[in-house]
Amino acid sequence: MAKVIYNDNSISESEDVNDTSGLTWNKSIIAKLGIEYSASWFRLWGNLENGSHSAYYRSFGRSRTWWGVEGRYNSRLRVVCVAD
Repeated sequence: MAKVIYNDNSISESEDVNDTSGLTWNKSIIAKLGIEYSASWFRLWGNLENGSHSAYYRSFGRSRTWWGVEGRYNSRLRVVCVAD
């Protein structure tokens, strides 16, 4: 998703990127996710679990993207299904 959101094929799936300031969000993808383009950041659930009660998420910001872990009860994160 990071490759698509930032229009940059060099971002790997597992990588944290601490300087995305030269990149811009893909407006059509952001709109499809239901996120306001004026947002400064947002998070999406990843596809990896960290245990029975938590899972990884990816944060997408204007200046960086990074991974974190959160409890599954957090309803502020969005779910995206990606099909091959």
